[in-house]
Amino acid sequence: RTLLWNEMDLLEENSRTIKQKCRWCCLIVHGGEEFTALPSPYVRERYLKFLEMGADMIVAHHPHVPMNYETVGDKVIFYSLGNFTSETDETVSLVGGLATFDIILHKTGGVRIENVQFTPTVMDYRAPYKGGNKFECNRVYLLEQYTDELCVGHSIISYFQKKLNMNTLHEYVFRAID
Repeated sequence: RTLLWNEMDLLEENSRTIKQKCRWCCLIVHGGEEFTALPSPYVRERYLKFLEMGADMIVAHHPHVPMNYETVGDKVIFYSLGNFTSETDETVSLVGGLATFDIILHKTGGVRIENVQFTPTVMDYRAPYKGGNKFECNRVYLLEQYTDELCVGHSIISYFQKKLNMNTLHEYVFRAID
């Protein structure tokens, strides 16, 4: 079942149960403040507590913007991967990311997470269908593959009248993932 943010006893019990049956535990957390580039001290403390309770990795996704990740010993916290796919009207929310990592199994049964990376993505969408409000040609690109030509054709510019360029997209990533 889905556990609430403040159900610490149940989260700890579930984490320990998982660790008894599995080599590692990843918590997917719908938490954190929306549209902020950095996690609050409260959020960071809570995620560190989740690691203490047995989780090996935390992956959060509520803030709608990418945030940095942190390694804590052999464990990792992804504070936010941002939006992967969304027809948002906020330019900052067009940027998301993919988390990649290697899980190294210890002979003793524990794990170590190595080669942690965040690869930025961009959500691209085009003008709505005729007479409708659904966009078409929705596609997720790696930021490194997104071009000026694609950027100027993004519907966030034509439909929502927002400003967008490649420098802005790179700035959002640099501000969050430095």
